[in-house]
Amino acid sequence: MSRIENSLNIITLGSILGLSLMAAPAMADSRDTIEALWPDRSIHVSQSTRALVVGREAKAVVIAENALKRLDGYDRVVALHNICVGNLRLGQTEAAAAACDAALAAAVPAPGAPERFRVLQAKVEANIAEARRTGQPGTAIAHR
Repeated sequence: MSRIENSLNIITLGSILGLSLMAAPAMADSRDTIEALWPDRSIHVSQSTRALVVGREAKAVVIAENALKRLDGYDRVVALHNICVGNLRLGQTEAAAAACDAALAAAVPAPGAPERFRVLQAKVEANIAEARRTGQPGTAIAHR
C-alpha cells in the first residue's frame, strides 16, 4: 500500500469516527438507565453483558443461558439478570418473568455475605424495575 493510499485510509477512518462521535449524543438519548453488571470470573457471562451493552439482546440471552448451567453465586445472579433484561428488551415477557424472579431470588444475600452482594441485589432490583418500566424492545443498556 502506498503512502497516499494509507493516508486516504486514515482520513476515511477519521471521518467515520468523527461521524460516530457526533451521533453518540443522539444514541445516548435512546438508552435507558440500566447499569451493566459484570461477573467475577465467568468469561461467558462477561460476553453476555457485552452483548447487552451493544444491544444484541438475543445473543446475550443465549450466552447467559448456556453459561447458567455451570454457575453459582455472584456470576449466576449476573447471568440471570442478563437473561431477564435481554428477554424484556426482546418483548418476551413470559421468559423474562421467570428469569427476573430467579435473578431477584438469587440476588438476596445470605447472612454474613460480603457487602458487594447487597450492592448487587440493589442493582439487580433497580435494573429489573427500570427494564419493566421502560419496556421498550431493542433499547440498549447504558454502559457505566
